[in-house]
Amino acid sequence: MPMPLWQNAARMAAAYSAVFVCALMGWWFWNAIPGGENPFQRLYLHHQVGQLTRDKIVELSTDPDWCSYALQVSEMEFTPVEDSNDGEFCGYTNAVEMRRSVTDYSNPVSVTCPMAAALFLWERDILQPLAEEHLGMEVARIEHVGTYSCRRVYGGRTGEPSQHATANAIDVIGFEMSDGSIVSLARHWTGDDERAAFLRELRDESCRVFSGVLGPEYNAQHADHFHLDLGPYSICS
Repeated sequence: MPMPLWQNAARMAAAYSAVFVCALMGWWFWNAIPGGENPFQRLYLHHQVGQLTRDKIVELSTDPDWCSYALQVSEMEFTPVEDSNDGEFCGYTNAVEMRRSVTDYSNPVSVTCPMAAALFLWERDILQPLAEEHLGMEVARIEHVGTYSCRRVYGGRTGEPSQHATANAIDVIGFEMSDGSIVSLARHWTGDDERAAFLRELRDESCRVFSGVLGPEYNAQHADHFHLDLGPYSICS
């Protein structure tokens, strides 16, 4: 016996309702999980740093178009840098010069697109909040001594190429605060005041964004700076 029209319509309505509810739940699930914790969302720079942020930043190196887009729709001001090939292991692709980020820098910063994304998030979600927490003021300028440098690790003739050789690293020696004072690793790392506490927690928290974080406790070559990179090895010391 054929199903009455009203019963068939009711079943169709129930099916459509189930589809709608599933879609609504999926939309809620997609948006309820913070971007930095959501494995189904790609990296946007308006996302807060979370457990998956570092992995998402590293993945940008395999998707240069998305990396460029992520920077374009952020608050960062940057200029693309022409690709360079300077020899056997030196050079860079998809690099940018950061004209304006969250914080000023002592010198121009030209790094790979993923590294620029990492620095932006690091400044906003780690550096500045920790400065406010420990020192009660903002960082006005980041003091650094270089990004791109065609060399091997520690500048030797042999050994692994440095992440600086591909514009994938930066060396930070200290910070000028909003009151004009300077917090430097060379002078304040071994202290017992809030400046030392700030630097030590900054080292630890930076590992949430960068693959490689090396500081004064790593070895003598890093006694006066933080080395931050997005290399293939995970190290926090």
